[in-house]
Amino acid sequence: MIHTAQSSGPLTNAISDLELKSELEVPYSPISDNNDQELQISEDESNASSYSDGLLEDLNEALTENSVMSMLPSFNINPTGSEHGKFLVIDLGGSTLRIAVVDIKAPAAGENDEHRADRVNIVNENKWIVSNKDKLIDQNFFRFMSSKIVETIKDQSTISVSDDVINVGITWSFPLTQVSHNSGRIVHVGKGWKIGDDIYDKDLKAVLETTMQQEYGLTIDVRVVINDSIAVYAAGKFLTSHLKIAMVLGTGFNMSCSLKTGQFHSAKTLNEDAVLVNSETSLFGSNLFRLTNEFDHSIDSRFSRTERPFKAHMTFDGATDSIFQPSEFIASGRYLPELTRLAIVKLLNNNEMFRDLTIPPSSKLFTAYDGFSSELMCFVSEQTDISMIKAKFVEEFNIDISNNDTMKVKQLVDSVIQRGSYTIAIVVIAFIKLLVMHNRENIVGEEVIVGYVGSIMVYFNNYRNSIIKYINESPYIKGLGATVDLMSIDDSSIVGAAVGAAYFQS
Repeated sequence: MIHTAQSSGPLTNAISDLELKSELEVPYSPISDNNDQELQISEDESNASSYSDGLLEDLNEALTENSVMSMLPSFNINPTGSEHGKFLVIDLGGSTLRIAVVDIKAPAAGENDEHRADRVNIVNENKWIVSNKDKLIDQNFFRFMSSKIVETIKDQSTISVSDDVINVGITWSFPLTQVSHNSGRIVHVGKGWKIGDDIYDKDLKAVLETTMQQEYGLTIDVRVVINDSIAVYAAGKFLTSHLKIAMVLGTGFNMSCSLKTGQFHSAKTLNEDAVLVNSETSLFGSNLFRLTNEFDHSIDSRFSRTERPFKAHMTFDGATDSIFQPSEFIASGRYLPELTRLAIVKLLNNNEMFRDLTIPPSSKLFTAYDGFSSELMCFVSEQTDISMIKAKFVEEFNIDISNNDTMKVKQLVDSVIQRGSYTIAIVVIAFIKLLVMHNRENIVGEEVIVGYVGSIMVYFNNYRNSIIKYINESPYIKGLGATVDLMSIDDSSIVGAAVGAAYFQS
């Protein structure tokens, strides 16, 4: 049980700055001057629904006004559980190429959701790190990829180089100009990659199929091309029919869901009745500015503006020609540790923390984004033994901090996590409202599953549990009689591409 230390103004202000103000539904109350008073939690969550209404307006604006930045449509994948088959899967990420063989068994008679995961077998998987100097998508890269495909096939016996046709699913972590569920032109990349002139604007499906035929005489059929966010949805929806939303929450933040297109701008319908929407969630959250503080302003000075000259989910920032990602800055795994570090440094500079210690300017604690790691933040959050946290600080920073300072650090970490989890809950509630609005979904009394991937969600148990708490204590969710839960989707980039290939095969 954590008790508050005797505290003066600067510490109280630093903690309070990391919390929501009382009129905005405070996850944590400010530190008390009473040593024996526990850190209290406010249970009034009514404003979560209000914030989610504002976010819902922005989500709908992006859909109806044809934002080129967000709410990007992909061809719908709605697995029923009947999907099966043997597939080669390619997953190209920021720095890795993964190739796997996946065998999805046919369902047994009377099978329910609980047994679907048992039918998915990743027979074989190989991974290659792509160095920065090799991040060029040209014809040579497709030759390299083809050689690794053959290498992977020869390592197992589920599919063979002698097969008439090898069915393929691709998770492609870069935007494509998609023309169908299994083809798209290669015109955009990121994460340090470039496109060769010989490949630019070429169709991914055609290039890979032709290269495999020319180089190895193998016939492959690319059945689906999806991005990593959509892969989470496809995999999760196969594993449980209760999945409604997919979430990627690691260093970044994104969510996707399936929506009917009746109220969409025509350019976002893909001439389909329903599409999968890759929301680019990080761009949303302009209505959450009242939850921010001086530490957020240090992350991005645009948080300190009293007026919003542009809508991040609709357009670039004209002043800087850059994107703005408010919800990601508040709640993702890259920024939570940095917010904590900034608060610690402020307290240190105000002589409110580590006052009896000499912290040299060369200490990594003063290094932006590397000074307080996500691993350390997770350890402090999950650990209840003060002596273990003290020992961790000796290991990380070579400083022996006092018990009082240790408790202050833990309170800072808890405050950052509470505000972040509150923010994620607001976004999830907004997406549930979006599903009800566009799909006329009847989720009264239903279990709603949000499938997720991302290290912060996997390892930060307190963060994950706090998100669930804030969602289910929202008056909106209570009013529906629904229960929302989070579900980890393992190997989503591999399984999702295989499920997508099976879905379109059938």
